Amino acid sequence: MATLEEGKSKKAIAFLVRPVAFLADRVGRNPAAETTNNHVLLAKDRAQQLVNVIAADKVVDEQKLEAVRPALEEAEAALNTIKPAHIATALIGQTSATHYENHGRRVDPVPA
Repeated sequence: MATLEEGKSKKAIAFLVRPVAFLADRVGRNPAAETTNNHVLLAKDRAQQLVNVIAADKVVDEQKLEAVRPALEEAEAALNTIKPAHIATALIGQTSATHYENHGRRVDPVPA
């Protein structure tokens, strides 16, 4: 009977030794894990600061955009009034002026 109890006792000790060895191994690695964790937390804090700065800049830029929006819409409306014939007329005038300058003739301004 004693041998049976001794066998169980040895198995129980072997069963308990593995977790203790595992924990001892993990405790030895703990400082490295804490150092890594600290680096990660620092990077997270820097990233959060950048997010906060970007959010503040976004609010300011949106306010500036709203202030400029009427001028942008006015310029867009002015561009929509230009017709292809106006562009063609300007190009013809510019081409004629260049031609006259190249041939030494003076271009008289046309009264409006």
